[in-house]
Amino acid sequence: MLANLHQLLERWREARGADEYYELPLRSPYKEQVVSSVLNRFGGGMGAYADSFVNDIPDVPYINATPFIFEDNQEFKYIGTMCPKINTFDHFWRMAWYKNTRVIVNLTHSNDKIGSERGDKREKYWPPYSNVPSADNLSRWPLVVETVASNVSDTIDGLYLYTIQLTDKASGEIRNVKLFWYSSWEDFGDSSAIYDASFRENALNVLTLANEVDIAQRARNSGASTASLVAPTAVPSPSLSATSSATSATSATSATSATSADDSWLIVHCSAGVGK
Repeated sequence: MLANLHQLLERWREARGADEYYELPLRSPYKEQVVSSVLNRFGGGMGAYADSFVNDIPDVPYINATPFIFEDNQEFKYIGTMCPKINTFDHFWRMAWYKNTRVIVNLTHSNDKIGSERGDKREKYWPPYSNVPSADNLSRWPLVVETVASNVSDTIDGLYLYTIQLTDKASGEIRNVKLFWYSSWEDFGDSSAIYDASFRENALNVLTLANEVDIAQRARNSGASTASLVAPTAVPSPSLSATSSATSATSATSATSATSADDSWLIVHCSAGVGK
């Protein structure tokens, strides 16, 4: 497999591109995308394809997220999406709940500009938030979102693991979600960089992270506990006052999932969603 991958990368490097991209089913740079300056990042043009975005989340007509289902029954179900903006935090967590998500992978760099403006690339959409939603906004969320644990990897530089607790206000049901944030993720301009030292280091970290994610998702499906490369560290307790204040408010909509216990979608996101 490694020999074949090396040969493929060498061909792409010489061609300065990958023609195979245009042969992928349902994928093309010329297909219509959903444009929304409010709900998408970078001015709104980098939306999901109009015929293939996640469109079954109650009270969320549009979210910049695309489902990926593979023919191999042993493979997971994935959702590729963007890093939520402050006005889509609620949409993101509704999707995670309705799609029975137990593992989230965040691929944004710690140096990326924080915020929801046109040039901003990331936000911390779990407590303590980088931009805290208003109390009135939080009161309308059907879920209470809390950070209950935070760990750091001593093997993968820049990898953090958070345990996020979601509580459905209507039913009282509680779920835990593992959130992997690989804060050293690097973007590369073109395929000529594939033999750079930084590219190789990033690629090795991503492959190691993929194994961690695989372990976490399979453990979630089987109910088993497994060892992890992410070790606990001393992290200040997050301020949850804004989130907790929403628990006593009346929920406009229940976030009850329509999926079964075995139907868990794994969410992966970069900054704008276009990288998916």
